[in-house]
Amino acid sequence: MPISADMNSQQLQDLCRILTIAHHIPGRIRITLDRSALAADRGLAVADLDAFLASLERLQGIQDVRLNPMAYSCTITYDPAAIGADAWVALLEGRADQDGHQLAELVLSYAERLD
Repeated sequence: MPISADMNSQQLQDLCRILTIAHHIPGRIRITLDRSALAADRGLAVADLDAFLASLERLQGIQDVRLNPMAYSCTITYDPAAIGADAWVALLEGRADQDGHQLAELVLSYAERLD
């Protein structure tokens, strides 16, 4: 499926509502996708998830992004000095604090550059 180059802040917020943190230690986070939400709106969620993951792979401080489609999860290895552990929590909770806002802006800026 092609990556959506049109991911906007509302789509990112909608996507983050169906993502949860399954496990997190500084430097490594595993995020899961709510299967029932995916079933309800598969097209939107998959396109936005593709854009989100592609954006993460390009961020400075991200070392590895591994998708496990069978488990509906993604494991992200990152440099905790570049991306604070609180930024992930803030992003997925939709908090408008500095950490969540900065990570959201980085994801969106890379999503806009995708072809």
